[in-house]
Amino acid sequence: MNMTISAIGLPWYEASTFGQCMALMADRQRLFQSYETWLQAALITERNCKAEGKTVVRAIIEPEAFKAWCAHHRPGLDINAEARIQFASMVAKNHAVDH
Repeated sequence: MNMTISAIGLPWYEASTFGQCMALMADRQRLFQSYETWLQAALITERNCKAEGKTVVRAIIEPEAFKAWCAHHRPGLDINAEARIQFASMVAKNHAVDH
């Protein structure tokens, strides 16, 4: 029997560091302007993915740790949507390996 586990990493922010996170992002003009608006959209995305049977892993973005991760994994590249997706995918992959 072949089982496939579908896990999705979802970039996730904490209310206390949302502003700091947004300040890091090169594409911040395209992002949500408030934590509350972002949270509503993120919860909908999370719920929809779970309804499709996917495992959702919240990839919490801590400003300094994420900046360091980007410097190590994406040297010289912008901190943007691509970075967030790569980070969230890595977190989801690590979660799948651990479980």
